[in-house]
Amino acid sequence: FEAGMNDYILKPINPDELLLAIQRNLKRDDTTAEFEMPTAELPADSASDSDRLPVFDYQKFLSTIGGDKSLAREIIEVSFTNISDLIEKLKHAWDMKDASSIKLHAHSIKGVCANISAKSLSDAALQIEIAQKNGTDIDPLLKMLDQKSEIFQSALVDLFPDIFNMQAESYSDESQEILSEETKARLPELIRLLEDDVLPKWKQIGELYYIDDEITVFAADLMRIAEQYGIGFLLNYSQALYKTVTSFNIERSELLRKDFPSVTDKIRKLIV
Repeated sequence: FEAGMNDYILKPINPDELLLAIQRNLKRDDTTAEFEMPTAELPADSASDSDRLPVFDYQKFLSTIGGDKSLAREIIEVSFTNISDLIEKLKHAWDMKDASSIKLHAHSIKGVCANISAKSLSDAALQIEIAQKNGTDIDPLLKMLDQKSEIFQSALVDLFPDIFNMQAESYSDESQEILSEETKARLPELIRLLEDDVLPKWKQIGELYYIDDEITVFAADLMRIAEQYGIGFLLNYSQALYKTVTSFNIERSELLRKDFPSVTDKIRKLIV
């Protein structure tokens, strides 16, 4: 079994220990713990070598956890959402020229991917570690990592379609919304609340680098408002946003977040 993490896992593999080891490794990424850097030089043809590596060897991964498909699904769900988050953190660290964070996030990606038999992704992260150590531009390697991540997700969609059925839930069009007279009477009050309080918070979040805690609070507040005023499609929207951000589905939650002004416009149109 390819450890790639600092945890040592005895063979035969204990599935519970494996899941805990992966989770511990993910938690370590939020620390400044020291780790051993690779010392090998990056071969000139390493990119082509990486292309020949399997993006995800499901059978090998399954064999390491005793053939438990239910556990495999659980580990993949935990791992993939965190891999996506780590890649975003890595790209942000590169934008900020934060060398220590680049090393830390690349190392974590390498370890998590190695432990779920995503060899191609693990190798791409290793190349970033080595390039960063050697002072080489990692921008092309980040693009390669993104491409491999997309291929990895496509492979997982086929194997675990239920994990990736977290597409933003479509919220009802305003024409389908049946409002009580009391709700209609409170619409101006709701619009003022959205314009004076909620929209400024939305704009403030948009000015920050992706912060899941802030968006989670925003979505939770919006759910409370939707329930208070009885607007169904606003509730559906806020629930969808909450679900995607709490599952670390960064791309979809960001798309939903950006759609908030159009949701506000729909509420305005409810006033006839």
